[in-house]
Amino acid sequence: MCKHAPDKFWFICGLYILKKSARKKLTTHLLAAYEQYFGLRAKDMDKTWTPNSVCATCSARLNEFTKGSRTYLSFGKPFEWRNPIDHVSDCYFCLTKLRGGKYSKATYAEVSSVTKSAPHSTQYPKREPPTPKAEPLSSQGITASISSVGSSPSISSQKAKPINQRALSDLCRDLNLSKEKSELLASRLIIYNKRKVTDADATLPAD
Repeated sequence: MCKHAPDKFWFICGLYILKKSARKKLTTHLLAAYEQYFGLRAKDMDKTWTPNSVCATCSARLNEFTKGSRTYLSFGKPFEWRNPIDHVSDCYFCLTKLRGGKYSKATYAEVSSVTKSAPHSTQYPKREPPTPKAEPLSSQGITASISSVGSSPSISSQKAKPINQRALSDLCRDLNLSKEKSELLASRLIIYNKRKVTDADATLPAD
């Protein structure tokens, strides 16, 4: 058993957790943000020697980065965790020395089972944040857009315009209608046009 439990260290920056209340679990969202920021996929998350908490600073900056903000951590490569050979010579959790009031100071171990974080550099450059996704239109916005498209600039423009004989003949020819069906279509259009004119006149204001 480790001298200091792995879950008392932060997964990304490797620091010791001073306050229990500051502990934040690595959610699916944070793991996705981790991959976007570092270009690495978190691994061995199910192992007992892998911490499963993240500090408030790492959490906040990763969240801001995924929203398109140029907010960066102080390092471009996170901690990498591996299974220690033993608790005597290779365990980061056992060999890290904590001292001071409530472990306010720490001397972090140098062991082969851990690769510590590294600052941003040409090897670990600052990545471009992802482009934020466009916000979907609200139901009110969609309704307003449809209304504006379907609305007419004036009442007079709402009046139906009758189809002329040439246009009707072209339509019947395009639809390959017989003489009887052409005459039926013409009569239906006349009835429909009369109804539209009547409806439009009913909306006109009284003098």
